[in-house]
Amino acid sequence: MTDRIGLLRGQGYDLGQYATRYPADRRSMVRVLADQARERGDATWLVFDGTDELSFADADAMANQVAHAVIDTVGGGAHVALLMRNQREFMPVFYGAMAAGGAAVPLNADARGPLLEYVIERSDARLLVSRADLLERLVELDGLGQVERVLVVGGDGGHPASVAGVPVSPFEEWIAGRPATSPGEPPPGHEVALIQFTSGTTGRSKGVVYPHQFLYLYSAMLSDS
Repeated sequence: MTDRIGLLRGQGYDLGQYATRYPADRRSMVRVLADQARERGDATWLVFDGTDELSFADADAMANQVAHAVIDTVGGGAHVALLMRNQREFMPVFYGAMAAGGAAVPLNADARGPLLEYVIERSDARLLVSRADLLERLVELDGLGQVERVLVVGGDGGHPASVAGVPVSPFEEWIAGRPATSPGEPPPGHEVALIQFTSGTTGRSKGVVYPHQFLYLYSAMLSDS
């Protein structure tokens, strides 16, 4: 059919060794992190601002703690919004939301006012993890959509007890004592992993939905190149 109507067939590169390491239904970055933690746990995975390091094992452990906390707080499959910057907790929260069977929803840390309120409402997030110095952005809003709990990362503990009627708790206390082991089998490749909002240059921001396999293949493409 495509030959008859003159459409060009794809001419991209074949998948490389990293992309094909896992079958399609097992392609999840949650699984990759867990395997890396077992195989080379002490190796450095990420470095933040040139100083703060995070090993594969530590990242996997924190991600699992986040996953258990999500499940215990609102149940598996929840959307978790992240109002954070480049910091040590970002990726464990990002992966933890996915390990709990839900989706990570990173928010623009420079957004505020009606735009921020709109994307929170549209995200269907039930939890929101906020950096302490960005909490004031939430205080300014009339509501937080479906959010049931706000978790504050860092700060001196002087945060308000609630924001827009939503309880606020310290992130560190929220994950403290949670199991560092996986809450279950990593999600399959076809399930939703990420909701990323557009910049909204042609109208209101839109939530772009990405499955686990997309994140896996995009990462593998960079590794294989």
